[in-house]
Amino acid sequence: MTTLLDPLILVQRDRIDPRSLARDVDRGARVRIKRGAYYDAAVWQALTDQQRHRIRIEAFAFSHHGLVFSHYSAAVLHGIPFIGSVPDLVHVVADRANGGRSEPGLLRHCLGITPAELTEAGALRVETPLRTVVGLSRLQPFRLAVAPADHLLHTASIEALRAGLELANFGRGFAKARRVIEFANGLAANPGESLSRAVIHELGFPAPMLQVEHLTALGHRYLTDFEWPGWQLAGEFDGKGKYLKPEYLGRMTPGEAVVKEKRREDELRAEGLNFARWDWADALSGHLLRDILLRAGLPRRS
Repeated sequence: MTTLLDPLILVQRDRIDPRSLARDVDRGARVRIKRGAYYDAAVWQALTDQQRHRIRIEAFAFSHHGLVFSHYSAAVLHGIPFIGSVPDLVHVVADRANGGRSEPGLLRHCLGITPAELTEAGALRVETPLRTVVGLSRLQPFRLAVAPADHLLHTASIEALRAGLELANFGRGFAKARRVIEFANGLAANPGESLSRAVIHELGFPAPMLQVEHLTALGHRYLTDFEWPGWQLAGEFDGKGKYLKPEYLGRMTPGEAVVKEKRREDELRAEGLNFARWDWADALSGHLLRDILLRAGLPRRS
């Protein structure tokens, strides 16, 4: 069975003349992942950014013994979603005193790590999901860092996340990470909802209730992404984009999904709710989401 790593050629392992591989790169048949590592160009173009990063990780793991993958690289290995582009650099954590130097394609964080913060992903050594989330909370802006923390709280407790924060006390960035973790909860259905809630908080709007269930007069049960009962307002993230997503559509066509959503909204409006809808661009910009909520009648703190 073909796997993601089958097209990866490592000069030291596969005993291939690097000059022939360099010629393949020149004619566009291969891409150079790092020194001594090459990949089939046609397959590479078809991969996602996450898959490409995984291949970079494997290439460095082969050429560098004992690496512990961290931060964005650990998130890729653990399947922890984060907002923003997947970096080209592979991230590892090393000892504070003698962790070595970064090099092209590899970024070392000389922070130290305890055995309790280590785990494995297949044959790779990687920091735990708890430490990964804490590390991303240090690096990313608040509004982006909430998504990985929310995701982890689908399977871990807030107490475990707080303990992970205390164990991985990096000094610089500790207060920022604590703010993210104390704000996080496990109710967001996806990273876009996490981003939206963080931006709503930063903009000074009242905190919404999340995933509020409604039983309509017709006997249907619906959840709203965000809700402000005092203003009879529901907020919906990615209201249009989800009609193109296979996980939402199931066996429905986009047209059938639109009709279903229209019926849902009509039933909830009959219960007295108004709606504000936004997408990724609105949430990422901040001011666009601000204008949407203000037009919907939601006040901001002075």
